[in-house]
Amino acid sequence: MKPLSCIILLLFFSSCIKEIELDFGNIKPQLVVNCLFAEDKPWELFLTRTKNASDTEDPVIENARVAIVDESQRTIELVYQGKGVYRSGQHPEKGITYHLQIDVPGHETVSATNSIPASIDISNINFTDKQTSYFFTSTMEDFDVAPLSFDVESSSEAFVRFRFYTFDTNSGYLRYCLPADSLEVLRKDGLPECVLEKLADISDVVFITSEFHKLNSEILEDCGFYQTDVYNKFVQFRVEERVFEAFLIDDIFSTSNWAHNVSIDFRTVLGTFNKQEKANLFVAHKSIFNKTNEIENWLEVTSMSKDYYKYQESYIRQAFQAANPYVDVVQVYSNITNGVGIFAGYNRQMVHFFYY
Repeated sequence: MKPLSCIILLLFFSSCIKEIELDFGNIKPQLVVNCLFAEDKPWELFLTRTKNASDTEDPVIENARVAIVDESQRTIELVYQGKGVYRSGQHPEKGITYHLQIDVPGHETVSATNSIPASIDISNINFTDKQTSYFFTSTMEDFDVAPLSFDVESSSEAFVRFRFYTFDTNSGYLRYCLPADSLEVLRKDGLPECVLEKLADISDVVFITSEFHKLNSEILEDCGFYQTDVYNKFVQFRVEERVFEAFLIDDIFSTSNWAHNVSIDFRTVLGTFNKQEKANLFVAHKSIFNKTNEIENWLEVTSMSKDYYKYQESYIRQAFQAANPYVDVVQVYSNITNGVGIFAGYNRQMVHFFYY
């Protein structure tokens, strides 16, 4: 009788199963703008639209007219470069208010206004190699750190971000490039088509060391292939210029009452002050206590527009709280009219400090 009773129960439960179609309503897609601008790089904007349930990737917008108008009504046109990116060879300038205007068929005109804030004055930098332990209450962990303090000053209310970076003078100046004419040689050598397709997309592109290693890992993961001969075809050379992408971010903490780590992020300190303050920070010990001059230590001090500050703080909070089902979802700040996203200026300074 037991087998029969199991069959009856199985039929009973299977008869209770019902497919339900979820109706999310007719939600009109919005344009999503990402444009953070500074004097040291040309205009660049990333434009997509909000995803729906069937989208596996960000749906990029290819047919937009993107214009930036300054205070004197001079218009800068950003040209589409592919993959949702619009660029101009011109650079923004500090102290000028810029107005963004984006026109896409089927959408209302998207707009935003922002500017690059003034620089923050940094003085009286005081750093010692005294190792100490810092208990970070957000993660309940001890970190080995070294103290760093300095004065910051601004002519008005300032919004600031601190980050700590290292630069390896051995690998930081290295560049890698695969000449396009190497592809045919690799094809004749019997290289798998999966690998050839990936290499074709990046031929004649210059990579920094970390990007080069990441490419190797992606090919290994996606194609299950690793062969030293492939990477020997990349031309290796050195440059004299440090690029920001070659810097490596490390731990930083604040002990000032006006500046703090957001959420459980121990790589970013945000703060706002008026006129003058002292910044008391702790920076990662493992990088600081390298007793050679091969590793440089750098403090990034970024003056942010108020909109950028709100966007950065809310973005960090959302990223760290998204996986927690017991807290409300944080809405990322947006200053875009008729769309979502951010159009905001910043002013970055890199301060090199050392003790060797």
